[in-house]
Amino acid sequence: MNSLGTFKIRLKEIKNLKNIIQNVGEPIDEESREKISTLTRASMVMLCSHIEGYLEDLILEFVNELCTKGICANKIPELMKVKYMKKNIETYFTNPDLAKKLFLIHSKLWTDGITLQQGDIEGEQLITEFSNPDPKKVEKLLSNIGLQEIWNKISDGKLKYDLEMIVRYRHRIAHGDYEFTITDKDMVHYSASALKFVRQIYKFYCIYLKQVTSN
Repeated sequence: MNSLGTFKIRLKEIKNLKNIIQNVGEPIDEESREKISTLTRASMVMLCSHIEGYLEDLILEFVNELCTKGICANKIPELMKVKYMKKNIETYFTNPDLAKKLFLIHSKLWTDGITLQQGDIEGEQLITEFSNPDPKKVEKLLSNIGLQEIWNKISDGKLKYDLEMIVRYRHRIAHGDYEFTITDKDMVHYSASALKFVRQIYKFYCIYLKQVTSN
């Protein structure tokens, strides 16, 4: 299953919480209001985590596509090669065997005409520092695989704003702002916006992947 399909499955958790909220009924007393607030706050944190997970899955999917389709090294984005090298230097140079493996891989990555094989590179190296998917971090992450200026490609500016708010709300909740509340209506809006954002990203990703993998 691709990253978009996985995100849709994860989004069902948000829908399940929404159903639980509806079963609580109208917030007619303090107890019901607290229950609803707890569920909506949990939904927001979960939504932010699922967006982050989707973007990480997308990077892994891209790297896997490059390897399984035997892409020539000269078609791999240079920034991706550099990013991969930086991450490995920190760990591989402590072990001669690992250092040798590192240079063998990079001799492939920087030699025109050499094709990648399954297992040559791992996408995990590109996502270890990624967390909390605010718009700037999203743009930086995608630029690492050569998908540049993603926010200039997405015409609906509200998606960028909504993503900023999702991450901001997540921070407030995760860092102990217990008085902060989110309505069920807000969650419906942000969940729909997140799905639209994810679909937009996947559309441009597919276009880009086709460009990279075409002969």
